[in-house]
Amino acid sequence: MNSDINIKTLEMTRRIRDANYEKLSGKPPHERISFYREKAQRLYNKIGGKFPILTAAKAE
Repeated sequence: MNSDINIKTLEMTRRIRDANYEKLSGKPPHERISFYREKAQRLYNKIGGKFPILTAAKAE
């Protein structure tokens, strides 16, 4: 392992979490779900994977 690389994972995780909180604060659940699904879709596209089809069960 290269000792010159120092990744501050805890700080990075908190920064991402806090940014997402700011973006999603006050949003309804369906918008929050859409936000994370869009993020996941972009990640799958970036890494060249196949995005699984996610469907939400409708309660009637």
